[in-house]
Amino acid sequence: MPKKTPDTPPQLPTRPPTPEEEGWHVWRRADEQDTPKRLEEAAKFCTGLYGITYAILLGSDANALRYANENTLKLVAGLWLVSLVAAFVVIFPLPWVYRSDSAASIAAMHRRVVRFKYRALLLSAGLYLFALGVLTWLYFK
Repeated sequence: MPKKTPDTPPQLPTRPPTPEEEGWHVWRRADEQDTPKRLEEAAKFCTGLYGITYAILLGSDANALRYANENTLKLVAGLWLVSLVAAFVVIFPLPWVYRSDSAASIAAMHRRVVRFKYRALLLSAGLYLFALGVLTWLYFK
């Protein structure tokens, strides 16, 4: 029996997981591993949504945009393009480096992939919503 020191955490009694608990752990692992795929599917949906909404808004009423400031229209177009590029970055397969013989390296790479794709998708959605707000403001101005 190891000698207890003041910084040794107490040992808690353990038991093997029940089949239900094991099932939840398996589901959580599978759900975590599918996160990049779900982010990519969301980015695909966003790119389609961006294209459709801007085609409708820019093509529906040219008179509303005729008197708009040219710089504002350039800003909207630039934000829209950057939001599309950010969404495409989520979809595009980037070369991620990890050690294939190390589970810790694979898990760390997975966390980096998810964090990167999540931030790129948030950036894409944020820029799109801001550009959409500016464009809507131009219509009601």
